[in-house]
Amino acid sequence: QALADSFLPLFDNMPSIPFHAQGNKKHKCVVAHAKYIPRPKPHVIFSPRYLAEYPHESIVETVKPELIHAWLKWRKRPYGHNETFIRKAIELGLTSYHAKAHTRTYARVKAEMEN
Repeated sequence: QALADSFLPLFDNMPSIPFHAQGNKKHKCVVAHAKYIPRPKPHVIFSPRYLAEYPHESIVETVKPELIHAWLKWRKRPYGHNETFIRKAIELGLTSYHAKAHTRTYARVKAEMEN
């Protein structure tokens, strides 16, 4: 939580969004890494395995995109992987976009959106 809250100044000092680890009853992960849940109360869930096994730098690279989703929702804007999301990701120095079992750079995604 402290890590996520440390980035709030990059997001117009929006209110803190709860981040927590969550697995299902069989102790399997509910998400691959992390997921922004907008309703009923915005929060982010992390895979306990991801938190235990991945380096700090990887976790930072995962926290920031989840905060972008929350920031867009807080601003009452569409909070998917849209152009505003991509621009903010590039502004924050993020490099990778993970979706549907493939990885692309944010710069490539932005170029694809502009074409």
